[in-house]
Amino acid sequence: MAAGEVVNVDEMTLRPYRAALVMGAHGNTQDDGRLYSYTATDWLDTNDLLGPLQSDKVFYDASMPLPSSWADPANNCYEIERALPRAAWPECVITYKVRESEAQIQSFLAGLPADQQVMMVWWQEPENDAFSGCPGAAGGNGPNFVCYFEQQSSEIRQAAAADGVTPQVLVAMDAETYAYHPRFGPGRSQALEGHYGEAARNGTSCSFIPPGSYVDVYLADQYAYDATSDLDAGPRERAYNWQDWLACVLPQNKPIGVAEYG
Repeated sequence: MAAGEVVNVDEMTLRPYRAALVMGAHGNTQDDGRLYSYTATDWLDTNDLLGPLQSDKVFYDASMPLPSSWADPANNCYEIERALPRAAWPECVITYKVRESEAQIQSFLAGLPADQQVMMVWWQEPENDAFSGCPGAAGGNGPNFVCYFEQQSSEIRQAAAADGVTPQVLVAMDAETYAYHPRFGPGRSQALEGHYGEAARNGTSCSFIPPGSYVDVYLADQYAYDATSDLDAGPRERAYNWQDWLACVLPQNKPIGVAEYG
């Protein structure tokens, strides 16, 4: 525009810039003595203090199949729905590790309310785990994980379609950025990287990244250094772990997000 030029605007919206469209937090699990086992109460307590929060992450480990129905007390999202008005319901990021059938997922999603958005994640942070035996998969943990993930992605999408909730259900992959091997750039020797132990981890390439045809959103868990540690000597995640993960997922041309940060 030229200096002093006048522009007539019919309507304008002013709003703060947000790096993320959906933001959430967890409660203090130690309040109820259930470390690493988050409850709806944990989330609701934090929502009262810091909210309104827009997402909640639910964890089901390898010994915990998905609830048989949405309206199950074991489903934190359902318990949160009962405590809040519809307009305040968070998006639910549901992570699970049991290989569920289409029928089992369909049963879980059948009661999904019309205003509830869900991201389904099979096996979050897979890069440091072992996977084998998936029919047709090439050797190695990464290809076998991707093979199983593709199966679960198909089951989720078919179940959502059968329940008529396809627009509400997204499939996400949730990576562990600590596992992504740094490039040996200036000032970083191989001996130094070996000291941090990163070179030995499984996810040092893009082998754990499923193709975009099976993923709606790519998520990652990124943790900084402990508050009391030396930023130069600490063994936790660094910027280049995040950058190497980005290099794997950005070519897929799908939305990305941070599923955990601390």
